[in-house]
Amino acid sequence: MRRLTPSSGSDSGRIPKACLPCAQVKARCESETGDETCKRCRRLQKTCSAQVPGAHRSKKVKTSEVARLERKLDGVTAILAASQNSSIGVSGFLAPSPADMSPAAWIDPFVQNELEAEMILETFRTQIQPLFPFVVIPPSMSYLVLKQKKPFLVLAILMVGCRHDQARQIALAKGLREIISHNILIKGEQSLDLLQSLLVYVNWYHLHLQLGSQLCNLIHLIMAMMIELGLNKEVYSKNLRPGLFARSGYFGETGSVPLATAMMNRVTPLRSSTARTLEERRTFLGCFFLTSIISMCKRDVEPIRYSRYADECCRAISEAAEYPTDVYVVHLARLHGMAGRISCIRTQEDWHVNPVSTSAPIGACVKSLESELLQLRNSFPQLSHQNIVLLMHYYLMEIFLYEAALNDNMEPLRYGTYPFARLGMLCACLNSTKLCFDTISSFPLSELFDLPHTIWTILGHAIVVLSKLSLLRAAGWDPEYVRSVLDVSECMDVLVRRLDKAKALTGTPSEQVGQDLATRDVPQFFLMLPSKLQMVKAAHEARWPAQTNSTDPNSCLTSAETGVVLTDDNFPMSPMMDLFEFFDEDFWQQPA
Repeated sequence: MRRLTPSSGSDSGRIPKACLPCAQVKARCESETGDETCKRCRRLQKTCSAQVPGAHRSKKVKTSEVARLERKLDGVTAILAASQNSSIGVSGFLAPSPADMSPAAWIDPFVQNELEAEMILETFRTQIQPLFPFVVIPPSMSYLVLKQKKPFLVLAILMVGCRHDQARQIALAKGLREIISHNILIKGEQSLDLLQSLLVYVNWYHLHLQLGSQLCNLIHLIMAMMIELGLNKEVYSKNLRPGLFARSGYFGETGSVPLATAMMNRVTPLRSSTARTLEERRTFLGCFFLTSIISMCKRDVEPIRYSRYADECCRAISEAAEYPTDVYVVHLARLHGMAGRISCIRTQEDWHVNPVSTSAPIGACVKSLESELLQLRNSFPQLSHQNIVLLMHYYLMEIFLYEAALNDNMEPLRYGTYPFARLGMLCACLNSTKLCFDTISSFPLSELFDLPHTIWTILGHAIVVLSKLSLLRAAGWDPEYVRSVLDVSECMDVLVRRLDKAKALTGTPSEQVGQDLATRDVPQFFLMLPSKLQMVKAAHEARWPAQTNSTDPNSCLTSAETGVVLTDDNFPMSPMMDLFEFFDEDFWQQPA
């Protein structure tokens, strides 16, 4: 056997000395000097052959094989994780993994193709956007560009505009709620895109009421993000120059400028290209608008104050007139700017806010505010699609002003010529309520399901006020007169009939030439609404005989038969139902 020698230093660690037959049986291999055959192979007459160098070296697994096994293991792990953690959306829509909360991951699964997305965007831009002009999509911006720049807003638009597929609409609403919560509360993201998507999401809140009660949380989330983004004020320069406090004499250095002067110069508003854009101003006014109407109709949210900066935003938007709908932005904002002043004369809790208004009789205060509202009304544009929505908000503001007379806790001395001042306010409140119902009845049936949540909130508040007026017992006030002008039961029947007609129109081709109106599903909210209206009607009619049979003028305010004390903030239709819950989320969770 020839002994092999290592060819390089790398193989010199260990050289096999035994021949192959001896190594296979692990026998001792001995050979004499100069003899190529070992003693054992000579005795057994075996072929004595040498082992291959490196025979005892451990075999290394190829790197490519390891990588392949790792990839295979990762794939198995991902499949197991997906089967455990991924959730199935509404009606079988597969939602992305919780680990992927990017907007793009949620957009693509719910869009069939780019053509459908463009059609939804165009529908939103032409038919739905004018109803909420605070978030505007430029006419020249395509779906792909908008998706790249504002993916969160695209999700909200797809949710509202997916009128032809309610299952997909609810799945989008659920996904949008999850992704917004994750990105804001967990990742701490803040952007105009997120805020605008929240505004659109809340303004059509009734489309996803079945997902749970979150309106108050969403409103406060909007206000918090608005403050964090600083949209409620001008852009300020926060650059603190080095040595400011040293130069200002804060630490007692000589030859320094006064501290007050230095502090005034430290933060100054910027009037250059970095000033607030019109888009940011619209978004801020949209936040103010939503909090104002929710505060008036639900009474559980402290609204954003209409400040001098808000009025400045209105002036800037009015002067620029970038879009045709900007005129409605200004009118809606200025109209709701009156709400804060009106609230000062409503309840005792608000009297300390503006003591000047309480020194004069309430009739004089109402007349002053009434004239301001009339000036705003005269400045409205000519009758149009958006003007109907604007009128609904105007009549809400009038109701909000006059319904202070429904509060029996207000001292008679505050009315001045009591009871004539109070009677005048009650009659004006009834007239504004009737105009509110007439306006909602004039809206086209084909577009009834597109109305935002704010309009339905106004309608619910008008029903509350009408019921109060019908059941009120006050000196000189005749409930029968209210029924002759506007009867609650008849109003409920009219609304139910209009909803039935609107449902019958779904899927009917448009009468407009050249417009291909796809079939559309009826949202769950409108399937439940008729039965809820009938519940309101039944509750009101059950209460009516008890009030008409009573001879006490104040029996409607403190009823011994029902055991209910009626106040301005709590006007129950029956012991089992508070009419203020008419458009509250808890009310809609009850079975019809």
